[in-house]
Amino acid sequence: MKEQSLQREGFFGKRKVLCCQVRYPLLEKGDAPGGEGWISAFYAREARESLEKLCRKWYPLACRASHRLGEDFSPVEVRREYTVIYQGEDFFSAFLDTFVFRGERELDRSRVSHTFSLSEGCYVPLSALFRPGFPYRQTILHQVEQMVSRQSQRQPEEYYVDWPRLLSPRFSPENFYLASEGLVVYYPRRALGPSVLGLPSFLLPYPLFGSGLIPEL
Repeated sequence: MKEQSLQREGFFGKRKVLCCQVRYPLLEKGDAPGGEGWISAFYAREARESLEKLCRKWYPLACRASHRLGEDFSPVEVRREYTVIYQGEDFFSAFLDTFVFRGERELDRSRVSHTFSLSEGCYVPLSALFRPGFPYRQTILHQVEQMVSRQSQRQPEEYYVDWPRLLSPRFSPENFYLASEGLVVYYPRRALGPSVLGLPSFLLPYPLFGSGLIPEL
């Protein structure tokens, strides 16, 4: 698998205020049998669109910070990195993390993920991984609740005191990816706890779902 990258800089007058870089995968033969071409095309298009959106989002903030801080200002750096986490005969799964810094201070962190069916040549939503009628959402939330409960007992400072009421409304079925050990679901930054928690991620081993998963998994 090869890597490609796009980069753009933003200036406020003659001062560079923004540096934005997006990395994305270029699949080679054997990386995703039958899907190398269209998956690579998807990520190339996604990278171009992401670069444009990230620059539009962070350039105004960078300009305001430059004007406010003067000589103490350092450029805002936006980095979008990818991780290919699952390459199987039937599925391909990856996530992309975006990090935003100004100097050593982290301003933001976010994640998007994609899972593709190689045989059908399309994006796979979370619901398609389970047999019809299986209560996958309830099962996932129950398992996550148990994990957070154990973690919060060991490190209570990592979670908000009212995290139990936040689990369901802040869960998004789009926030998942496949790993060799199981299904991973994640929450946005600050969804369940302070920013020190990062992006809360939870690995749910495939056997937890019993016969609820489709046969390919």
